[in-house]
Amino acid sequence: MVAYGGTRRPVLRVHDADTGERIGTFELPAGLHAGPITYMFRPDGCQFLVVAAGGHVGMGSPRGDHVIAYALPDSQIGPLDGDR
Repeated sequence: MVAYGGTRRPVLRVHDADTGERIGTFELPAGLHAGPITYMFRPDGCQFLVVAAGGHVGMGSPRGDHVIAYALPDSQIGPLDGDR
């Protein structure tokens, strides 16, 4: 999975890392110009994708002050040992 923003349009785009196919586009309340992060509480736990949507005056995207976390389905969780 690859997730990114970085445009004037306030959206998060998600693609399959192997095929490049778009998995989804999620509307955000402000522009996304920082890199998303993922984390797990423990190896067998749920994986989360977190974005900080704050906008950017120089890019002309909507401004705000939001931190949003998405819980990923189990099928999105890849190997934890770096094999992928």
